[in-house]
Amino acid sequence: MPRRTNHTILTAGAVALAAMVVSGCTKDYNPVTHIDNTIHYGAWQQMPYRQKATAETLALEHQVSFEAGSAGLSPVEQLQLQAFLEQLREGVTERIEVTALLGAENDGVAASRLRTLAAELARYGLEANVATSTSPAQSDAEAEQVRITILHTVVMIPDCSVEQPTRNKRPDIQIGCTTEANLATMVADPHDLAQGREFGPGDATVLGAGVSRYKNDKIKTLKAESTGAN
Repeated sequence: MPRRTNHTILTAGAVALAAMVVSGCTKDYNPVTHIDNTIHYGAWQQMPYRQKATAETLALEHQVSFEAGSAGLSPVEQLQLQAFLEQLREGVTERIEVTALLGAENDGVAASRLRTLAAELARYGLEANVATSTSPAQSDAEAEQVRITILHTVVMIPDCSVEQPTRNKRPDIQIGCTTEANLATMVADPHDLAQGREFGPGDATVLGAGVSRYKNDKIKTLKAESTGAN
């Protein structure tokens, strides 16, 4: 009898243990702070990919309207063009195209308008490729317009205000995002984010002189400068 009683108690304990294991698999345990110090892979989540500073090429378009039969740029259109070109202050301009849509009898006027805009862009230090479109204008208003298309590469600054998920005691900040944002604001050429620049030719005479001064213990002293801070 005692042996049977012991067997019954053991079986009940095993059933209870199995129930605990099953319930443990279905619960959403925290893999970091769980009391038994075990990792429950069913609750694991990949942290979002760290945002990085990147270069992106944008296509910018602007329509310049002319008065019927005129190739002169009005003051209003000049101001609107200037505001459009303000977008080019940051980044690198890859290509500029100026296109006129041909109307019924405005071939000569279209060519004059293209020259006018090319000269206006040159005032801003921009060189444009000019051409007339192979497709005719669909309306009289469209025939009086010239389209400027600019491919411009800029640096995309990551948004560090987006919080990480706080589940499983992960940090609620974008780790490394501030460094990437600082890099994005400092880079001179957006293309440098994709590929570094090649070294230019070295001056063997200058480089050799530095090595010679080092060997002969005649290193130039650094120039003393003050930042003005007390």
